[in-house]
Amino acid sequence: MGGPEQYKSCSFFVEQESGEEAGAGGTPAITSFAKSGLEKKLKPYPPIHLLDYRPNNECPFMKVYEYSGGYLAYCTVLERLLTRSEVETCEQHWKTCPVRRVGVMVGRRTSETTA
Repeated sequence: MGGPEQYKSCSFFVEQESGEEAGAGGTPAITSFAKSGLEKKLKPYPPIHLLDYRPNNECPFMKVYEYSGGYLAYCTVLERLLTRSEVETCEQHWKTCPVRRVGVMVGRRTSETTA
């Protein structure tokens, strides 16, 4: 309802940079979590959310963010950060995941934001 000055001042606004959507080889690029504006909303707790490796995000509903020298995994269906143990389960069983089935039925995409 306003001009660019108004919506760009929103804490959830993320300006797209060239190459941010897809990295080399067609794998999704990693976005900085603080830059995405989600840090204030989701309040990551490093002991349970912070990963020391980049998760294998074959699931189309998992977004990976850089955060504090590590990585965070976000599920767009659940609209929340995944814990370390949930990420391990997602990496191994994403094809049979019931949450993924719900996401497919609802039609969510990783490009959606939670703003």
